[in-house]
Amino acid sequence: ANGTISPGTYSGFKPGSSQTYNIIPNAGYQVADVIVDNVSVGAMTSYTFTDIQANHRITASFAPNP
Repeated sequence: ANGTISPGTYSGFKPGSSQTYNIIPNAGYQVADVIVDNVSVGAMTSYTFTDIQANHRITASFAPNP
């Protein structure tokens, strides 16, 4: 809620490929945290998986701007 990750879903990676995801907060919100494979990577607005060899998971949380 309060933002999106783009692309929302993607399949068909070729082994060794890369994919960048953009984390986009809704108006009035900011990125609070990004979780990649169950590990916090901090509040960032993009994340790139490199040398993809297996499935991964990315989620984001958003907080109101101060």
